[in-house]
Amino acid sequence: AVTIYDLAGTKLVNADSLRKGQPLRLQQTGPAVIRFKIQNFPLQQGIYELGVWAVDTAGLMQMYLRSVLQLEVLESPLHAHELKPQDDGCVRCDFELVAPSV
Repeated sequence: AVTIYDLAGTKLVNADSLRKGQPLRLQQTGPAVIRFKIQNFPLQQGIYELGVWAVDTAGLMQMYLRSVLQLEVLESPLHAHELKPQDDGCVRCDFELVAPSV
């Protein structure tokens, strides 16, 4: 699994292959290269931590690295002109406000 945390330690994503019903089968020995792609995860500007973990077929923890690396999300030029709340959330979302009819 791949996890993404904000710097306060809040887990934002737990992208686990078991949830997709696609457990990975790795060789018993030697290094393994695994490519992991998350589509459309629009984080706000800031610094985040990426972690990885793996369990064996019996569900026993084999590897847990809470902070493999820090990644920095830069402000998108498309959104640089927008007014922003002082205490914004971590994830950008599209939304629509609908006012009631008067």
